[in-house]
Amino acid sequence: KNEMKVAAVLLLVVLCLATGVAAKRLTALEMWKSQGLSPHHERVQYLIVLKQQNLDKLHQIVTEVSDPTHERYTQYLTKDEILDIVAPSFEVSQKVLAYYIQHCPSATIENQRDNLLVTSPVSCLKSIFNITLYKFALHSNSNYTINRVHPDEAIATFPSKIAPYIEFLSGLNLLPEVRNKHTTTPVSPVKDTANYGYVIPQTIRRLYGIPQGTRSTHPHNSQSVIEFSPVGAPLLTDLVQFDREAGELFTNISSIIGPFNQGYADGESTLDLQYIAALGAGAHTWYITLQSGWILEAANTVFNLANPPLVNSVSYGWPEELTCQSVTGAQCGSLTVAQYVARSNAEIQKLAARGISMLIASQDEGAPSEQNIECQLDSTHPLWPIYPSSSPWVTAVSGTTLIPGNGNTRNNVTASPPICNMGKPCDTTSTLQYPCMPNNTEYQWTTGGGFSKYAVRESYQSAAVSGYLSSRSLIPPHQFFNIQNRGYPDVSAVGDRILIIQNAALGVTAGTSAATPIFSGLVTLLNDARLHANKKPLGFLNPVLYQMAVGRPATFKLITVGDNRGTIASTCRYGYGANPSGWDPVTGLGVPNYTEMLRYVLALP
Repeated sequence: KNEMKVAAVLLLVVLCLATGVAAKRLTALEMWKSQGLSPHHERVQYLIVLKQQNLDKLHQIVTEVSDPTHERYTQYLTKDEILDIVAPSFEVSQKVLAYYIQHCPSATIENQRDNLLVTSPVSCLKSIFNITLYKFALHSNSNYTINRVHPDEAIATFPSKIAPYIEFLSGLNLLPEVRNKHTTTPVSPVKDTANYGYVIPQTIRRLYGIPQGTRSTHPHNSQSVIEFSPVGAPLLTDLVQFDREAGELFTNISSIIGPFNQGYADGESTLDLQYIAALGAGAHTWYITLQSGWILEAANTVFNLANPPLVNSVSYGWPEELTCQSVTGAQCGSLTVAQYVARSNAEIQKLAARGISMLIASQDEGAPSEQNIECQLDSTHPLWPIYPSSSPWVTAVSGTTLIPGNGNTRNNVTASPPICNMGKPCDTTSTLQYPCMPNNTEYQWTTGGGFSKYAVRESYQSAAVSGYLSSRSLIPPHQFFNIQNRGYPDVSAVGDRILIIQNAALGVTAGTSAATPIFSGLVTLLNDARLHANKKPLGFLNPVLYQMAVGRPATFKLITVGDNRGTIASTCRYGYGANPSGWDPVTGLGVPNYTEMLRYVLALP
């Protein structure tokens, strides 16, 4: 199963047969065609990742500035103050820089202190790192080309004079795998949904107590969605049409980082942008695309911005143990998976120290994941945690679905926003939410959750996770997961039967990739209120979230039934069950109550 999964169910339905058997997918080499050696004069960009130091001190700082009970709460550091702690000495970066300039005078280098962002001719890579680059073109779009080391050839070797200072080289090693676009028409819904209504931003505000018309007005408030190449950009005309049809305030993209390739609108980026812009309306909204790499490179990109977006939504993930597969775009080089994850987590901690929030989708294949899609590994390796939602330094978001009560919950009257009169009536009354599972979603999928294989559990969630492990909830045998490690997700939001406009047409989508920009937009509104009160943004959210769930229980509504044993094709033997009395690895702390959250965060320092 070699294609990076975006957290979107319609993509998953396309990849499954009606019988529930996963369709064969193309490998990276089948998606790309070699055009021969890269021209020696052509310039390529890549990242030389330097070894860091004092990560224990960074950990302590993040813990203190993110803890509302600590005297240093929200006393965030600047970029340079963080780099003064973790970056190698100035002499080290200058030594690597000088060596590079000596052997490749035409290179341009941005010294990020713990990384070097290099743009150089292809010819330099053979002489310095002993690697040969080839030009590859997409089979599906021959105009889209990249330069990479051939998968059958050796990875880079570092010159002995600078090798002790380099962790790995990113941006040249792997061919990225193409992410399929979302479908916008139903493909074999798994059950009759005649009594179910559909979700628009007004539905979300009703569910979570956000007053209609609430928007961001502070000039320094900001948010982003982060995508990964090759992905098509959303159409801005779709965003305009969505806001008009859904009765929303139009919020345009304020800043674009990376490629923005418009044409046929990609479903994932369309969903991400339309819902974060609607829920976080009025905030400066960034659209960030990573040309190469994975979450490490994404975090590094955001960190090195002069004024990075305060809230960042990421709708992507892959089994943690398989992070170094080409499917993710992770450029692990000679690193093990555990080493790459550890370095990535350090990059995310740097964001936390700056007061930046990262929210990540928990994915849509349940606790078994894509790797155990047909339950074939139930007796040996049934559970596969997902990264980066399993990182302790992100807020992982699960997905729920609305369960209709007695009577018809659908509204197709003229008074509704026009989008509700386009053949998919909107839900105007339902309040009951269950975890997204195969038996209650319009398309067969299951919200993800579990325990990290590599990252230990941080103190902010110790009591909550211990409560789950000592409960009578559905818990797999302990030999299949590490009970000492980070548990995820942290929170949930509705993620099923979501209406979007894609390529000028009404579409229905779903997934934790819907729930994540939705929850992110809510956080943007909380930040706006704090900024207007002359307080700092919330930054790394988890310590606040777990404390508010205890100190003001009304801030969350627990989801007390359901489990995540399902995938997109089957229901397996093992998974995690809901905990009626607190956090669980299905829906985390539950779904938000914005009004109560607002009161809580405004009372914090």
